[in-house]
Amino acid sequence: MKTKFALTLLAISGFCYADSFTYDQKSGNTYNTIQAPDGGATVYGNNNDGEIWSGTIDNKGNQHGMDVNGHYWTYDAASGNYINYGTGEICFGKGVNRVCSK
Repeated sequence: MKTKFALTLLAISGFCYADSFTYDQKSGNTYNTIQAPDGGATVYGNNNDGEIWSGTIDNKGNQHGMDVNGHYWTYDAASGNYINYGTGEICFGKGVNRVCSK
């Protein structure tokens, strides 16, 4: 319910540049993507089991958001580093060289 309200506020305020809704038939998940004028985007996800999450991506690929448990996380596109502040999971690097610990 909070997610719907936030989306409505963004659309009414004129901040919304482009809004797209996607339904994944295979997983049953839905995604609402709001693109910002600067090239970034915010994605709100609703998994088929009712779990809700969100993430924001800036125009350089850096990301941050909330996972399904309400834990804040960040991702640095240049380094590939990921930190989930709620679970303690930390990942360094990219691709096959990526190392994660919890």
